[in-house]
Amino acid sequence: MNFKRILNTIRSYDFKTINYRLIFYVICLSVIGINVINSASDDHDLVIKQIIGLAGGIFLMIIFALIRYE
Repeated sequence: MNFKRILNTIRSYDFKTINYRLIFYVICLSVIGINVINSASDDHDLVIKQIIGLAGGIFLMIIFALIRYE
C-alpha cells in the first residue's frame, strides 16, 4: 500500500463516530483485570502477557476502525 494513501485514509476518517466511552470502559476493565491477576499471582510473567495482549488489542482495534467497509 502507498503511504500517502494510508495518510489520506486516516485524515478523511470521521473520528466523531467512535464511541469513546465504550473504549474507556473496556480499557478500565482491562486494567482492573490486570490488577486482579497481579494481586492473585506472584508470577509477573502473566501480568506482562496481559499488558502485551491489551496493547495488541488496542492496536488491532485502531487498525480495524480505520478499515473502510463500504
